[in-house]
Amino acid sequence: MRRRNLTACVATLDAVLCNGITRSTGGGINGFNNTLINIGGTETAGYDLNMRWVMPETSVGRFTVNWQNTWLDKFTESTETAAGFVDTDRRGHGTRQPVAGVSGMEVRAVC
Repeated sequence: MRRRNLTACVATLDAVLCNGITRSTGGGINGFNNTLINIGGTETAGYDLNMRWVMPETSVGRFTVNWQNTWLDKFTESTETAAGFVDTDRRGHGTRQPVAGVSGMEVRAVC
């Protein structure tokens, strides 16, 4: 949260976003005093497609195949600024890439 506030403050110099970030006399950042408030929001929309196929039991066990897909059409974050709320499209941002079009496949044998 602090990094996001700092990044948004530097990019916009918005008073609301920069509030609570203090600097030393040399100009370096020496503290964050950002109060967390529950303002803004996140809006998402997308589709999930999950399929599962269980094969007939064999002499070595039963095999199952799972296929899971997610398509993210919309991922918008609303943030308060001095000028009002700003919507930011967050599709494709995050720790897991890609956010849009995630797919996975799992094969499992039960013996």
